Amino acid sequence: MLEEKLRILNKYRKPKGPSYRKQLEEIELKLIKQKRVFKLRRYPFSVWILSFIFCLTSTFLLLNLHFNIEMFEGYTGSHWLQYTVIIVFYVLSGMAFILAKIEVAVFNKDEKRFDYNKYYLIFFRWKQFSCKITEIADVGLQKDGFVMDYSDTTYYRIIIYFGYEKPLKILETRDQSKAVRKLKEIRAFLDLDGKLQINDKSYIN
Repeated sequence: MLEEKLRILNKYRKPKGPSYRKQLEEIELKLIKQKRVFKLRRYPFSVWILSFIFCLTSTFLLLNLHFNIEMFEGYTGSHWLQYTVIIVFYVLSGMAFILAKIEVAVFNKDEKRFDYNKYYLIFFRWKQFSCKITEIADVGLQKDGFVMDYSDTTYYRIIIYFGYEKPLKILETRDQSKAVRKLKEIRAFLDLDGKLQINDKSYIN
């Protein structure tokens, strides 16, 4: 029934007002609440893009050096120095790509477990945490970072509270709307009531 209503709303999504968005969100949260397993992932796309830029720059420099193209007028540097710079760029590209961390959070009602893993791309497990779902006391959102005149480094993380140890912070993102949406989805799946908690620890200069 809920799936059918969601399909109809998506098919006739001409009205874009707040009431439509609220109704659609409520249905999506109800569908998530009915799931037995809820999985969330975070991929480091920004780091991979940076890796690609390093690789592209290194390849460009290598091709120019190979075909003996003079990129900078009056430059008389030796080839070994240019090759060194190219190698450094390739190494940085490879490290950024391989060592980027992937986060996976799994809430499982059937097994009554919560599992959180942070992997490198080479699938080396960097961080692991597991507990029973019943041990989760609450789920909120934390805002960190600095806001200055010409710089804004604020980011958001889901924060999971337990009754016996320090909170676990997961799924970092700079997009506030995405972070709030994930928070609502997790709370809906765990059937947590109450007001959304947003802990603001950012610093404004």
